[in-house]
This record gives sequence, structure tokens and C-alpha cells, in this order.
Amino acid sequence: MSKFLLDTFEKLPFPIESGSGVYVFDDKGNRYLDLYGGHAVALMGHCPDPIIDAITQQAKKLFFYSNIADTSIRSEAADALARIVHPSLRNFFFCNSGAEANENAIKLAIRQTGRELVAAFTGSFHGRSLLCTATSDNPKTHKELGNWVGNRVEFLNPNDERSLELLTDEFACVILEPIQSMAGMVEFSHSYLIKLQEICLRKGILLIFDEVQTGFGRTGEYFISGYSGIEPDMMTSAKGIASGYPIGLLAVSERVKDQIKQGDLGSTYGGGPVAMAAVKATCELLESGAILMQVKQIDQLMQELKSVPGVEAVFGKGCLIGLKTILPAVELKNRLLKEMIITGTSKQPNVLRLLPPIVLEEQHMIHFRAKLTECLK
Repeated sequence: MSKFLLDTFEKLPFPIESGSGVYVFDDKGNRYLDLYGGHAVALMGHCPDPIIDAITQQAKKLFFYSNIADTSIRSEAADALARIVHPSLRNFFFCNSGAEANENAIKLAIRQTGRELVAAFTGSFHGRSLLCTATSDNPKTHKELGNWVGNRVEFLNPNDERSLELLTDEFACVILEPIQSMAGMVEFSHSYLIKLQEICLRKGILLIFDEVQTGFGRTGEYFISGYSGIEPDMMTSAKGIASGYPIGLLAVSERVKDQIKQGDLGSTYGGGPVAMAAVKATCELLESGAILMQVKQIDQLMQELKSVPGVEAVFGKGCLIGLKTILPAVELKNRLLKEMIITGTSKQPNVLRLLPPIVLEEQHMIHFRAKLTECLK
């Protein structure tokens, strides 16, 4: 690593130099099955031809102009996105990241309601900007930043209906991840979300779904928002939206859209032409539904991992999975790495995270199951 780079992450013990499909290669040419996907970003696998072709063609036509000007590719990407986003959320703002999308969603809620309190959940992670830090469950960071974060945020417990009694008409919004990835794949129950939605509607609280990781087919559905029967006021996404090209999305309901004024939202790089080409190509790959069917098949194989000796539970859906095992996740991750398989850990010490590209196939799962079995002996 260059001496000029800040060392901010615990890294893999080798550099990654190239990738193809569900595999990456180090500087010695060794091949690794990538079940982590660079924090769930490599949605369609590494270097997918349709995405690369779309980016290349657009880069040769118009590499960048800010959203002060309309571009045809931005309109085409929005139209493609509208075909997979639930009808209740087909009003889009493009930005740079999931954190920026969440920051804008919370700011809109505060601005539109005139209220100062925000509700989030224990186990949450929404990004590293100031409002996102305030709504992420990290007491250490809250302590370090003092009164800048946390003092106006109430943390509820997922699926605890009693804690919903804390919500009053002083709250601007509630923000949640339908499946809390960093927390070890904690999933909100449908009945709880129905109850939460009813309270939010009754008390004028805006409901925000953070689908930075759950969106774009990763769970076997395009999104959880709307398609689950729950229609939040706002949805955010990022990670896989452009199959690896950096971009974030804020999608809002009609009632939120109607209150947005010019100047309320802005992003210099948001909606840039090359990013939009990647978004359009990603949405078109999802549209046929074939990949979603593949994810559902992978989900069945993932759930069947609970029969592997040493696996105590399987959390999550599709290609967003947590495996609770008898081994500490760090140890299991290192054992699998020696078997040329990349995985991740979570806040739960015994929950291993799997965030593979959604083009993962049965043959890859058969290989992983065999290696997992060996590593848990």
C-alpha cells in the first residue's frame, strides 16, 4: 500500500487486481470466489459486459455535465428505474452515495414537518455523514461527536411493538433498514412494519426505508418498499444501483414531492451521464425477471445451509445472508479465505455475512457449502 494513503480499514491480506463474474483475482493471479461483493456493490458481478459497454459508449458521447442541464441519458435511466420501482415512489433524485441519499431524506423530513426529533433503531447503520451518524447505532461515535449527534434521535428496538409507544407527533421521521445488514441480518417482521406504518400515517411522521443494501433485486424482489405491502414516504438506495459505479438514489412519494421546492436538494455529481448509463443498464438487466428468479433459487440454497453441522441459523434473504455458526465470524472468515472464498463479518461476533453478486449460481453454492462444511469441522 502506498505510504500516502490513510489506513482506515482492516484490509484483505492481498490486493485485488481484476475481477470477472463472481470471482476476483489477486496480483499473483490467484482466483477467489467473492461472496462479499465489495460491500454488496458488485450487484451483477465483476466487470459485467452490458454495464461496461453502456459506460464506455456514454463516456465517448458525454463524460460529464452537472444536473443544471437535462440529458437524454438521465431521462432514459429514470424511465428504466421507474419500471422496477413501486408506483408509489416514482419520483427520483440522484446523488453520490447511500449516506448522501439518507442525509437528504432526513433533511426533507425535518424541513417538511417542521419537527426536530427523529426515530431510528438499535443495530442500525445509515452512513457516515452527520445526520446518518446520528441515526446509526454507534454509541462510541456518538460519544466522540458529543452534542452534534444523537441528542435528537430516539432509538427503538426492532420488532418491539411496545417501543412504538415512544413515537409522538414531535417526530419528523422514522428511518430503518428492512434488513439490518451490519447488525447481522436482523429482519423487520411484516406485522411490525404494518403497525409502524399505521402509526406514522396517524401522527404525520414520514417513514423512510433505507434500501441501500436490500434494493435492486438482492433479496429476490426489486425492492422491499411497496412490494411488501408497506409504502414508505421515501426510499433510499445505492450499492448495486449501477453495478459498481458510484451513485445514490432518493425516491419519494407524491405527497413528499409536492412539498419539495427548487434548492431543497442538490448534488454536483448526482445524475452524471456515465453513472446514468450504468443505472439504465442495471435496471434493464433486472427487468426480465430472470435474475430475480435466480436469486430466489440461491435463497433456497442459502436457507438450506442451516443443515450444515456447525451452522446454527440463517438470517436474511436471497443474496443478503447472515450465517450464525459455532465459530467466531472472524475465525470462520479467515478459514474460508484460505479456501479462496471472500466473506464478511457483522456486529454479531458469530454471524458471518454473505453479500455476493446476484448472478451467483448453484455450482458456486455447492462449492461454498463444501468448503463451509470443511471449515466448521
